[in-house]
Amino acid sequence: MNIKGGELYFIRENDVRTGELTPYVKIGIVRDKSGDKRTSQDRALEHQTGNPRKLLVDSILETPSVHEIENIIHNLYAEERIYGEWFDFSAEQFESAKKMAMDLVQMAIDNQDKFQMADSLASKASKAEAIKPTTEIVDWHSKYLSAEVRIKECKALQSVIKDSFVTIIEAPVVVGTQKEKQEALEPYVKVQERKAKIEFDIEAFKEARPELYAKFTRVIRSEPKGSFTVSRPKDLVFELSKIDIELYKYSKEVKEELA
Repeated sequence: MNIKGGELYFIRENDVRTGELTPYVKIGIVRDKSGDKRTSQDRALEHQTGNPRKLLVDSILETPSVHEIENIIHNLYAEERIYGEWFDFSAEQFESAKKMAMDLVQMAIDNQDKFQMADSLASKASKAEAIKPTTEIVDWHSKYLSAEVRIKECKALQSVIKDSFVTIIEAPVVVGTQKEKQEALEPYVKVQERKAKIEFDIEAFKEARPELYAKFTRVIRSEPKGSFTVSRPKDLVFELSKIDIELYKYSKEVKEELA
């Protein structure tokens, strides 16, 4: 976990012709860096170049673990993402995103000492000792396992939907239902041709030029690092239908519809 602090900012656009705010919002960060005095205001000026609309910094939140909080916000509002760090928000979504960010910042501040302790322990060798869990640890572990089940189901559902899209797009273009399906998917699907990937064949180079390989190769010895591993109870079974009945029903309906 990256615990470095910085600024989380929300930048909005103002249409200079109408004086109205556009729905587009940029959610970005300025990390604390030694010698780097740039602020969120400076970042707004950098992005202003080439933009016909005036950029306004709506909010700036000072926070530890700024990179982690940015990632959480970006993931929570992934459906509203337009490009990069820009999102298309309604007024309600914008206020919701700011409220979520403030709650996460407060959580990061309240638990900053715990994050720092975890960061320091990451560089220490493990003692291979099992720690008896407290009630709080068991509760959080249960929440973690429940989230793991939900994420697994969402990924599986995403894969089913993607496969269905690919099947429809790659099918021969004909009149009727198939063509209508393809046309309906056009706003959501972008077909790209992948270019050939060029990779350096290190084994072939080693065989062809062993003297150069030996000259510029060095062995890196890493120090032992500690690791925190949570033991999963062997008899513990988490079922999606018992954890999240709404997600279970939705996933089942979508899979049946696409089958």
